[in-house]
Amino acid sequence: MKRLLPIALLALMFACVPEDPETPGDDPGNNTQPADTTGNQGSGSDDVDFTPEAWYETNFWDRTDREQAGLRGPVKQWRVTTYASYTLYEYDRAGHLLKASTYNNSGQLSEVVTNTYNAEGQLIKSESRAEDGYLYEEITYEYGNPGKVVALDGYLYHGRLTSEMISDDIMNKDIMKGVSAVHRRQPEIQHTACSDDSYVFDEQGNLTIASHSYLIDNWNNGEIMQGTDTTLYYHWTYKEGYPDSSDHGISAMTWQANGMPLSWDSRVPETVYKWMGDYRVDHCEYYQNDRVLAIKDYRHLAGYVGGYIDDYWRINEFDEHNELTHTQFSVYEDGDPFDYYYTDYVYDSHGNWISRKEDITGIMDGNQSVSTVEREIIYY
Repeated sequence: MKRLLPIALLALMFACVPEDPETPGDDPGNNTQPADTTGNQGSGSDDVDFTPEAWYETNFWDRTDREQAGLRGPVKQWRVTTYASYTLYEYDRAGHLLKASTYNNSGQLSEVVTNTYNAEGQLIKSESRAEDGYLYEEITYEYGNPGKVVALDGYLYHGRLTSEMISDDIMNKDIMKGVSAVHRRQPEIQHTACSDDSYVFDEQGNLTIASHSYLIDNWNNGEIMQGTDTTLYYHWTYKEGYPDSSDHGISAMTWQANGMPLSWDSRVPETVYKWMGDYRVDHCEYYQNDRVLAIKDYRHLAGYVGGYIDDYWRINEFDEHNELTHTQFSVYEDGDPFDYYYTDYVYDSHGNWISRKEDITGIMDGNQSVSTVEREIIYY
């Protein structure tokens, strides 16, 4: 399936600079101080209402897509306006994400994800299509585990399990409420890649995932292609209704009272990099709050950067409004850390930020960029 890298990931390699950056830098080293440390919790007007919204008290997995993204008020659509490429997110009045449309650097539509919901507000189908209507992927959902917090994979990809990634990579949900089956179809010219995953809880409340994958021959009456039919099984142990450990890598998972993850350790068997030992071990902690699902820090204790994460360790800091203000990380095991600063937040009357200053350094080119990033938010 065709995917576009989020801006945040591209910034790890090169300083992501708008057409007219405010303060382009030529220092090849890491930036160690923000360009401006004032106004970290600033607002655009005196009538900003930061009163916690009612959904702050709702379990995270019962929240709407808009609430899980941390957006306050009746947001209808939003996008970042600073860069030529962007994704436009559109919600219905209830807060369900109806459509995510991605535009390239030329301003042309490149991909559209459209979601369909049932009468209970549950996501039942998600389609990803090209600008000409070509289907990249179709995902359908069934619900037969009412009230259950269901881990959809054997290993929870913690880079996706954040409010930012819920918006940026909506096709890759890792946890959903009540799901009992997920079906995926990715058509190609000669074949269609398919997977049918089922989620069954036993009497002890533990979960078994059966993942059935196969290829359908598009040129031979839709028959399953020989040698492509495979079923894999994963198991989750649950404690007090939440995932605790899996046989595919997670151990000692803890949870906040509002349903957000709090921390976990993992042991993931290596398949290629055997010189690092039999296991890659990491630890992840989440930022404890009522609004946004965000990582506080993570680290790779074995010193291995895998394909599922981009650096050895990362520490994030947040302000009183739960906005990211500073992130420090390293892409080298023994190298100096990089520091990104997010300051001078400006808010609209609902308490959503519409402008902030970003001070970043490109990892590959060492160029520093201080720019103002703006969001356009339209409300019902």
